[in-house]
Amino acid sequence: MTTTIIARNTFLEIITSPLLVILALLGLVAVVLLGIIPYFTMVLEDDVKMYKDVAVAMTLFIALILAVLSASKVIDEEIDNKTMMTLLSKPVLRGEIILGKFLGVCAAVAVVIILCGLVIMVFAWFRPPWDRNVRMFSRDLQGFWAKLYDVFYPADSRILRERFRQWAHFWSVPPMIALVFLQTAVMTAISVAISTRLGMAINVMICALIFIAGHMISFLTLDGSWPKYLGVSALLTVIPQLEHFNITETLAYRTSCPSSAVWAYVGLAGLCAFFYCGAALLVGLALFRTRELA
Repeated sequence: MTTTIIARNTFLEIITSPLLVILALLGLVAVVLLGIIPYFTMVLEDDVKMYKDVAVAMTLFIALILAVLSASKVIDEEIDNKTMMTLLSKPVLRGEIILGKFLGVCAAVAVVIILCGLVIMVFAWFRPPWDRNVRMFSRDLQGFWAKLYDVFYPADSRILRERFRQWAHFWSVPPMIALVFLQTAVMTAISVAISTRLGMAINVMICALIFIAGHMISFLTLDGSWPKYLGVSALLTVIPQLEHFNITETLAYRTSCPSSAVWAYVGLAGLCAFFYCGAALLVGLALFRTRELA
């Protein structure tokens, strides 16, 4: 019950902050603009594929900034402001504070990710017929309405047969958005753990290094000899391999992937993220318990 209250208060604090409003608007404007501009690919269908890839990457970028900046101050700032001592004077466990702060930040970030994801889904469904009839932009308003009508009521039988591909692009977005959230949740847990000891500036720098290392370290495993040298095996144990959450290229460019296999992978990635987050929060709890608040 206490964890829920802390999570709710943290969520309301972040969701009403200027930082979230600015980043949310920036993300929404970015994915809309990316959905409008042409990509000049050789095949028209490749435009929507490239859009999904770029738009999801932009969503991840916005979500990571919001998550790390928000999580890096949820505990450190309260310690500096002495409000943490007031909170701990009540029957509240430090573990409940850590978990509540983490859940509150994740909920606020999830709102931004879902909003951007919905916009991406809309454009993923609209763009195939939109790109096909791009020549209508040179016509008058009647041509524009003809194109919009074609999106919902295609008159060409060939277009009607390709409607399956249109829905395939549409339904390929949710698993990508889910993996973006899982990757962001892992970084949020790490940032919350670091905030028990360090301030925002150092926290952000450490999270940036961990994010880069988390995507690069998986390439060291391509050669079986690497884990034997330079402490790579230790790094593989400590640093989360964030590249496991990044199959955007596959989902964006290969719409023929079976949905059952895709969601099974998302489920396994979610289990992996659960253990990553749990380990990071346990480390944060150990650091928080030994920190003097006075």
